[in-house]
Amino acid sequence: KMGTADDGQTHTMNKLPTSAADRPDVVRQLSSVIENAPVEIALFDREMRYIAASHRWRLVYKIGDQDVVGRSHYDLFPEIPDRWKLIHRRGLAGEVLKCDEDRFERADGTVQWMRWEVQPWLVEDAVGGIVIFAEDITDRKRAEEERERLLADVREKAGELEAIISSIPDGVVIYAGATILGGDTV
Repeated sequence: KMGTADDGQTHTMNKLPTSAADRPDVVRQLSSVIENAPVEIALFDREMRYIAASHRWRLVYKIGDQDVVGRSHYDLFPEIPDRWKLIHRRGLAGEVLKCDEDRFERADGTVQWMRWEVQPWLVEDAVGGIVIFAEDITDRKRAEEERERLLADVREKAGELEAIISSIPDGVVIYAGATILGGDTV
């Protein structure tokens, strides 16, 4: 489910005009756009320290109102699996990666299902960090799992009913009572 830049589609990297440290005005403007985005999005430097995170990101990942700028993503989320750290490193190496369904077990034992994309951003033709776009799809996954459970129950009950019906000798009529129009039972 993971795609890379060689998936046949054209991918472009986001490019900042100069070093972020040399252009605090650009960082401030970009941070404002990200913070107010109606989606889960965060901008990281090469050490996976937050440059900006949207309000939605903070809400979905239960960060709250704490200031994350300059903090390590791995300090905030020590439960991040090694496979995700590898994805971040690949993004920092210039790869565009995405996944439509990814299971994330939180430190408190809860499970979140994520759809995400990691894209590098450039500073003077070098990767300056990554942008992570994410969507919490947990509710959708739970609904799919419940649907599958219900379908399995229906299949099981249908199998039981078929076994009962096939065990009835030929010529036997089963009567369970039926109501005809007017309310009389026959």
